[in-house]
Amino acid sequence: MKQAGFFDIEERLARLSGLGDHLEAFFRTVDCPDLEQTLAYSVGSKSGRPPFDPVLMFKILVIQTLNNLSDERTAYLINDRLSFMRFLDLGLSDRVPDATGLARQAVKAVAQGSSCALDTDVHEGEAAE
Repeated sequence: MKQAGFFDIEERLARLSGLGDHLEAFFRTVDCPDLEQTLAYSVGSKSGRPPFDPVLMFKILVIQTLNNLSDERTAYLINDRLSFMRFLDLGLSDRVPDATGLARQAVKAVAQGSSCALDTDVHEGEAAE
């Protein structure tokens, strides 16, 4: 195996975009100018680890729904797939919620609801061209 180059990740992500990254196309069709405010929830207890960003948790729910994934499989695939990391705005060294954290945080993120509107031309995660 050859040593990773400085631009290898960027080149791989560009290649994924060229092949038609479904998550990238999906998020371009979401009209949520106030997504962060809509999904905001109170932190609650000041002890323990800080909660994950509600927008991150919402995006994880999108991934789970589009791919019909369990919490365990979702946590694994977020760590494994560059396309998932890009969609979630995560770097290789960023903290990723485990399966228990996904279940707990997802309930909080969804409890607030969302007023996001999807483009009507979207079908199975692909934007109509």
